[in-house]
Parts: sequence; structure tokens; C-alpha cells
Amino acid sequence: MSKNQNEKKRIIALTAFGLTFITFLLYLPSLSCDFVNWDDEHYVYGNPHLHLPLIDYIKWTLTSEVVSNWHPLTMIPYGIDYKLWGLNPTGYHLTNIILHAINTLLVFALGLCLIKASENTLKNNFKITVFIALSAALLFGLHPIHVESVAWIAERKDVLSTFFFLLAVIAYLYFAQAKTKKVLLYSLSLIAFALSLMSKPMAVTLPVVLLILDYFPLNRGSNLRTILLEKIPFFFLSATISVTTIIFQGTTGAVVSLERLDTIDRILIAIRAYGLYIYKTIVPLEFAPFYPVVKEPLLFSIEYGGSALLVIVLTILSLFTIKKYKIFSAVWGYYLITLLPVIGLIQVGNQIAADRYMYIPSIGPFLLIGLGLGLGYQRLNKIHLKGLFIFILLSATLLISLKTISQQRIWKDSVTLWNYEISIYGDKSDFIHNNLGQAYFDTSDNVRAKKEFERTLQINPEHPKALNNLGYLAYQEGDLDRAFKLIKRSIEVDRNFTLAYINLGAIYGTSGKIKEAAKEFKYALALEPANPKAHFNLGLAYKNLGRIEEAISEFRLAIKFDPLNPSSHTQLGLVYGFSGNEEQALFYLKKSLRLESTNKSVRNLINQIELKQR
Repeated sequence: MSKNQNEKKRIIALTAFGLTFITFLLYLPSLSCDFVNWDDEHYVYGNPHLHLPLIDYIKWTLTSEVVSNWHPLTMIPYGIDYKLWGLNPTGYHLTNIILHAINTLLVFALGLCLIKASENTLKNNFKITVFIALSAALLFGLHPIHVESVAWIAERKDVLSTFFFLLAVIAYLYFAQAKTKKVLLYSLSLIAFALSLMSKPMAVTLPVVLLILDYFPLNRGSNLRTILLEKIPFFFLSATISVTTIIFQGTTGAVVSLERLDTIDRILIAIRAYGLYIYKTIVPLEFAPFYPVVKEPLLFSIEYGGSALLVIVLTILSLFTIKKYKIFSAVWGYYLITLLPVIGLIQVGNQIAADRYMYIPSIGPFLLIGLGLGLGYQRLNKIHLKGLFIFILLSATLLISLKTISQQRIWKDSVTLWNYEISIYGDKSDFIHNNLGQAYFDTSDNVRAKKEFERTLQINPEHPKALNNLGYLAYQEGDLDRAFKLIKRSIEVDRNFTLAYINLGAIYGTSGKIKEAAKEFKYALALEPANPKAHFNLGLAYKNLGRIEEAISEFRLAIKFDPLNPSSHTQLGLVYGFSGNEEQALFYLKKSLRLESTNKSVRNLINQIELKQR
């Protein structure tokens, strides 16, 4: 290997290290962020399966859906994080940051690979090649549009899926140009794609992305039959995961029906989203974690009409330059295709856009911008102009970095997150107000919580969670009649609302209707067999009914899915005591005391049993 080649490798290695390190440093503020009450509960702090042995947990991930998606490869790292960090959010944020830093490195590698695969003269200019790849990777790593994907623990699926997505693309580029080891490289690409799909279904567009790469920069159009045959396994995987996802989201009620949002509205929302993401990328000033549908889509408005005009202009431009500058049509095609699964034609939830959806689609535009910057720098002949160019680039980099840092503060906690949302959209979204109310409730601020839940019902009188939440507050205040009516209504709106059944059972139990309470807890367990709260309450019901063996079974299950709850250990100890098994009673009461050392009543019970045994 020549000295010149060694020097090039050294420069690439140092650039890659610096790029990764800067990206990692930029996201360190998110380490101080807490969990938020938006999907984090389902993935981590309210997920009872995390308490299982790791092997059992992995088995569960392979056979279950979470938040209307099957993505076991996203769920497995949460299990590993739990074993390492417990419920300390810092560790989970650290994993996200590391993955994003690695993805930034892979974008740099992808940029180098794409230039190497092209037929232009850039690949013979080493410094400009590195400049282009570095610029694209910096944009990817530092741009504030990606904060949501990194600072939100529940969006682990974004950074993990993209990691495998990028590996699949890079492996495919090597495969397409290789003379040897083609089977190995093809297999690596296909396996990486499968892992990407198992992390997040949005990666389903990869087969079309590979066809775009065949078009440009690989220029493999003369082997059309071959390149189509190569994609069959990729399309098969895409079709399988697409059907699975649609079924899951349809059965869980995540997909919005045509009655609520007709076809024309969906098309308008999709067009607006294409324009919105471009605008947010170029003008990174205001981002929102949740973009609600706050008014009817209108074509002849600035938002929708402007986006439609932008999409039409860029499409015409890419078609007019298709012969001379293939890169424009390739990047525009990549952008349109990779956003397609989340653009709103199949509307999931009640939001019209999400910054996280740009994590993969942004790679193409960022590479194009990097190319433009590289070509612009190359054409500057005077040193002072090059210096000015670099100064402007560094200033822009600093500004977007500062925005990225400030954007992370929004994810500090649930109260901060939803108050920020209201500062942007006012009080027009029931989803936002209910989540803010839940955040206040979790911090024991019941007065503010009640106000937010009431506002939620003013916007949407049939919001099941707000009905249940207000009902539970009424239950805490001792107003059982109002609590019963509100929670019963929440179940009528949503028959699959597990927590509402548990709360209704608690009301029955407080009213002395133990059999009715047990019935509600069983309903809850039919929906969520691993719910520790339902098992605990059913155990209490059986205990009060004198069904000791069944109570023991339920308390054991409650401990299995929530081993750190002292109350479950206490109750299991008590029912063992009722059954005459003092050894088991002592065992579980002592475990309860270890979890809650200040509990004097448990300590007294232990002393009584030990005194009796002497």
C-alpha cells in the first residue's frame, strides 16, 4: 500500500472519528431528560414484560405487538437496557445517542461509497469527496429535525432501523460493483434489511431505493431483468411486513377510517407533508413533537397550496433534468418513496406530520446539499473566498447545533413537552390536553390535572382516557357515583381500555361488590394478561372472597410482572399466613420490607410471626 493511500485512510479515519464524537457531544443534554408519557410507558416504564428473565422477554418480543407494531428488534435492546439501568432514563437516552452517532458515521461512509460508484470526476478528487460526504453527514447528525428521533426514548426504532437500513444500502453498493464475494454481500444486504424491518416497518421502501441506486449512480439499466430478479426477496420481505403492520394497526384502531378522513383530505395532507418537511429542513426554526389536525385541509391555502406547488415544481425540474443530471430525479424519487409509508394516505392517529418521519428520507436531500457545497467550494479560486465560504458553513453549523441543543430541552419531561405543544397550537387538541393532564397527575398536581382532563372533554366529549382519568380523580375524592358513570362511559367508547376495567373494578371493590370487582379485573386480564395491577387487584378480590389459593396465584403473577412492588409481596405474605404457611409468609414479608424498609406494619407482622415460632 502506497504512502498516499495510507494518508487518505488516516484522513478518513480521523474525519469519521471527529464526526461521530461531535454528534455524540451535541446530544449529551438529552441524558438529563426523563421518560415522557407518550409511548415510553408502553415500551419501558409501564411494560411489565421487562421484569421477565431476558430469554423469556425475547420470546415475548417475537410474538407480540407493541403500540400497533411488530418490531421485536426494537424491543430487545430495551430489555438489555433494563437489565443494565433499571428504570433510569439516562441509560436509555445514552443508547439512542450512540446509535445516532453511529448512523451519522454510516451516512459519511455512504457518501463516500456513492461518489466512488458514480462516473463523474469527483471520485478522483479526494479532498472534495471527503468534503461532500462530511457535509452530508454533519447535516444528518446535527440537524434539529432529528432531535425527536434521538431524544425521545420511544423512538429507538428510528435510530435502530436506520442503522440496519444504511448497512443494507452500503452492502448493496459493494455487491453491485464487486467481482467476488457477491453472494456474501447480497446476503448481508438482505439480512440487514430484514433486521431493519424488525426494528421499524418504515424501512419497507428499501427495495425501491435499491432500484433508484441501480438507476443512479450505478447505471445498471442495461441489466433490467437481473436487477429485478435480485429485488424479489427484498420485495417479499417488504410485502410481508406491510401486510402485518396494516393488520396490527387496523385491529388496534390506530388507522383512521374513511368516515373520519376521506380520500381527498388524505391526499391533501400527504402533499402538505411533503412540502412541510422540505420547509422544516431548509428553515429549521420551529419544530413540534405532535402536529395535530386543527382545521380542514384546503387546497387553496398557503399551507396546502404552497406545498402542492412546491411538489409540482420539483417534480417537473427532476423530469427536465433527467437526462443530463440524473442525481436530481434520483434524490427526488428517494425522498418521495421513503416518505410514502408515513405520508398520510393510510392515516394513523390524529397527526398530520412528525419530525421523526424524516430520519431516513432526509439522507438523500442532505447528500445532495453536501454535493452542492462541495462543488461550490471547488469552483472558488481565491483563498479569501474559500475562507469566507468555510466561515459561513461553520456559522450555519453552529446555528443548527444550537437549535438542536435547545430542542432537546423540550423532551425534559412530560409537563415540559405538552406545555410546549400548547404554546404552539393553543388549546385545540384533546390528545395534547389529556397527556398534559396525565403528566400533572403523575406529579400529584391533581388540580391542574383535573382542569386539563375537563378541557380535553370540552374538545372531545368522548375521549376515553380523559373520561377514565376524571373518573379516577372522582374516585380518589370519594365521589363513587360520578366515578362509576365516567369510567363506565370510557369503556363504552373503548371496549379494549384495560385501565378503565381495573378502575371500575376498584370502584366495585370499594362499594363492597367483590364478585363484580373480580369480574372487571378478569376483563382487564383478558386484554392484557401480563398487567401486574390487574393481577394484584384480582388477588385482593380473591383474598376477600376467601379463595386463598387463587389469591396466592394472582399475587405471584403480580410479582412476576412487577417484582419491585412491595404491596404484592406484602399481600402474598399475608395470604400465606392465612393458609398457615408461616415460612412462606415470612419470606415474602421480608422481601416487602427490603423493598420498603420504612413500612412499620410489615415489620410488626414479621415480629409477630417470629415471636409465635419461638
